Amino acid sequence: MRAAQSAEASTKTLITSIQAQLAGLREEATRTQQIAAEQGARWSSAQEAADEQAFVAEGLRAQADAAAAEMSTARTQIAALIRTTQRSGGLDLTATLLFSSPDPESLLYGLGLVAKLVEANSQLYDRAAQLMNTARALEDQAVVAQTELEKLQDEALAAFEAAQAAALEAEAILIEQEENEARLTAQLAVLSENRRATEADYNKGIQERWGAGAAGIVTASGWALPARGYITSGFGWRPPPIAGASSFHGALDISGGNYCGTPIYAAAGGRVTYAGPNGGLGNYIQIDHGNGYVTGYAHLQNGGIGVRMGESVGPGQNIGNAGTTGLSTGCHLHLILRQNGTPIDPLSFLRNQGVVFG
Repeated sequence: MRAAQSAEASTKTLITSIQAQLAGLREEATRTQQIAAEQGARWSSAQEAADEQAFVAEGLRAQADAAAAEMSTARTQIAALIRTTQRSGGLDLTATLLFSSPDPESLLYGLGLVAKLVEANSQLYDRAAQLMNTARALEDQAVVAQTELEKLQDEALAAFEAAQAAALEAEAILIEQEENEARLTAQLAVLSENRRATEADYNKGIQERWGAGAAGIVTASGWALPARGYITSGFGWRPPPIAGASSFHGALDISGGNYCGTPIYAAAGGRVTYAGPNGGLGNYIQIDHGNGYVTGYAHLQNGGIGVRMGESVGPGQNIGNAGTTGLSTGCHLHLILRQNGTPIDPLSFLRNQGVVFG
C-alpha cells in the first residue's frame, strides 16, 4: 500500500514538474515573440519612411531633368540669336533704319518691329535665367532628397536585420517549445492515463504544428497568382483608409467575399528572408526571388504564416493565409513588389509576366 502511495506521489510530482516546464516554455515563446513584434514594428516604420522618400526623390529628379532640358533648349535659342547678330556685324538696328528708311511710314513700321524684337529677346534672356535658377534649385533639392533617402534606406536595413534576428530567435524558441511540448504532452498522457506512450503521440504533435499545404496558380513565365480575388486598392498615392496608415500605398490589395483564411501563394520561387510580425503590416512574409526582385505578403491572419525564414519555396506554393492583422480594415492580401529595393506596381509587372487577375 505504502509502495503504491509512494508511486502515486512520485507520479503527481512528475506531472507537476512537467506542467511547470510546459508553462515555462510557453512563457519564453511569448517573450521572444513580443520582442520580434516590437522589432518588426520598427522595421515597418523605417521601410515606410524610406519608400515614401524614394517616391519623393524620384519625382524631384524627374522635375530637375525636365527643367535642365528646358534650360538647354533656351540656351540653344539664345546661341542662335547671338550668331545671327554677329553675322549682321552687330549693327544697331534702330540706327540702320534711321539712315535707310525711304519714308516716315516705313521708318515707323520698322521701329515697331525693332521694339517687338528687343522685347522678345529680353523675355528670352529672362526666361533662360529663370530656368537656370529653377534647374539649380531642383537639382539641389534632388541631391538633398537622395541623401535623405540613402539615410532612411540604411535605417530600414538596420531595422530589418534587427527584426530578422529577433524573429529568428522567436522562431527557434517556438520550434523548441512546440517540439518539447509535444514530447511532454505525450509523457503527461502516459502518466495521467497510466498507459504506454506510442510514436503516434509525438507525431500527432508535429503534424498539428505543420498542417497541410496546397499549390497556387503558376504561369509559364515562372510567376504565380499570389491570391484569388479582386483588386481593392492599387499602387500609388491615396487617402489613408485608416488612422495611422500611409498616404503612399506601395502595394496591391486583393480581397473578396469571406476572405479570411484564403490561401496565399508565393509569386515566384525563392528564399524566405522574413516570416513574422511587421508593425502596421501585421503578420508578414518576405521572399527574395533573385535578380533584384523581392515580394512581401502582409496582414496574414494569426497562425497564418506557413513558411520559415531560410526556407526555399516554389512558385505558387501555399505560404500562408489572408487575414486582417496590423493596420487593416478587413481581410485581404497586401502584396508588395520591390525591384532593387524600390517598390514598383505589382499589377502591371505580374500582368507582363502572364499572370491573370480576377
